Amino acid sequence: MRSRLPFLVPAAAILAAAAALAVSAWYGRAAARQARLETVRLRAREAAGEVVRRFEGRIRELVARESERPFYLYQHLYNPPDALAAQFVLQTSPLAAPTDPLVDTWFEILPDGRLSLPQDPPEGQGDTAARHTVAREVLPELLARVHRAPPRPPVETVAAAPPPPAPPPPAPAVQASPAPP
Repeated sequence: MRSRLPFLVPAAAILAAAAALAVSAWYGRAAARQARLETVRLRAREAAGEVVRRFEGRIRELVARESERPFYLYQHLYNPPDALAAQFVLQTSPLAAPTDPLVDTWFEILPDGRLSLPQDPPEGQGDTAARHTVAREVLPELLARVHRAPPRPPVETVAAAPPPPAPPPPAPAVQASPAPP
């Protein structure tokens, strides 16, 4: 009977080569997949960077335009300085209508802490939903940025309530001293 050993060695070598080929093919596919994923990530990062650059450019344009805008346009009605009329002229602010997709609403913080919106008619007549939304969601963070303090929880009212007055200091206690004899 012949020994099977001469056949086992080449068979083992062929199996080892096939296993090595399968493992290298598997690693090669994994490396190719990783390279494709890295390419996709790189393209996505570049696209996101381009979107951010365009958005920053739009924001810079908006800030420059708003910096040039006169303060009185943030009020509902204003007297245009270039009006050539013999009587007093009032005009509705151009900011009362939406003009920029980046801006939800314009507002002005009055010295007493209330908000003035170009959309609101004077004396607070009209829908105040936008005012309350701005006061609740935007004003705390805006004031925190201005004062460089951490933002506080949202306020529930438009006008800030004054702090309660401090109680008066207690009167000094008077002790009666015994009368001299």
